[in-house]
Amino acid sequence: MSRLTRIPSFLALIVILLIAGIAATPAVLPEPGTPTVMATPNAGELRATWSATAGAQFYVVGWANREEVSQMIAGGREWLDAFHYATIPANYTGHTITGIKPSTEYAVIVGAKTTRFGGDAPTWSQWSFATTAGQHGEGFCPITGLPLPPGGYLSVGDTRRWTDASFKMDSAAVVPSITSGGATYAAREGDKLLRTCSTWTNRTGADLYHFAGIDNNLSTDAGIGFVTLRGYGWLDASPVPNGETEQACDVWIIPASATVAIYAIYDANSTGNAVLYRVGLP
Repeated sequence: MSRLTRIPSFLALIVILLIAGIAATPAVLPEPGTPTVMATPNAGELRATWSATAGAQFYVVGWANREEVSQMIAGGREWLDAFHYATIPANYTGHTITGIKPSTEYAVIVGAKTTRFGGDAPTWSQWSFATTAGQHGEGFCPITGLPLPPGGYLSVGDTRRWTDASFKMDSAAVVPSITSGGATYAAREGDKLLRTCSTWTNRTGADLYHFAGIDNNLSTDAGIGFVTLRGYGWLDASPVPNGETEQACDVWIIPASATVAIYAIYDANSTGNAVLYRVGLP
C-alpha cells in the first residue's frame, strides 16, 4: 500500500498504517479508483470525486495536510493526529472538503466499506494531491471568485439597469420536478432542481439574445449548476426585440446539499463584470 511515494515523509505513515492494522483486514471490496481532487473557487476547500465501487455501501473520504503530517512525525506523534475523514453513503461519489487551510497541499484518499461502523476496514484507493485556493480577499465572491459589483449582491426581485437594457430576477425556487414538451422530469438522487425566472427589457436598438449557461452561470456552495431541459426557458428562447420586455425561466441541476446559489448575469453586450444575485436554498 505505497500510496504516497510523491511525499517521502508519508512513506513512514503507511508503515504505521499497516502496523496499526487499519489496512490489515483482507479486502472484501474492489479498490476504489484514485479520486479526482480539485480546488474550488472558495479558499480552504477541495472537491473530491471518484467512480462508484461495486458492492460499496459507504465511502470514507480522508484527508491530511502535508505540512501537519510532517510536523507530527518530526514531533514523535502519530500521523493520524493530522488525518481527518468523513463517511458518506455510497449513492454519493463526491464530497466537498471544507474548513481547511487556504494555499495548502492536501493528500486525499477514498475507502470503500460495506458497513458504516465496525466491520471490515475500508478498501483504500491510491492517494491524490491538490492545493487549496488562497483567500480571495474583500470584494470577491467566495463561491464564484468573481468580483463583487458595486453595491454587492442583488436579491430575488431586484432589477439591474444598464444604459441599453435591464434585467430582473423574478423568482428562484427549488422544485421537485418540471414539465416540458409533455414530459415530466424529476431531480435525480443527490441533485435538486432550481427554477429561476427572469425578465429582460431591451433598449439596445437590436435584437437581444440571452442563452442560459452562456450569458449567465450559476454556482452553489456545493458545486456548479448545469442548465437542463433544452427547449425550455431562455436556452432556446427567441431574441428579445428592441423596445420589448420578455420573461422566461431556466432550470438548473444543482447538488442536493447546496444551501446558497450565486446567479451571475452579464449585460447585453457581455462587457464588464457580472451582476451577482445571491439566492438562499432550502
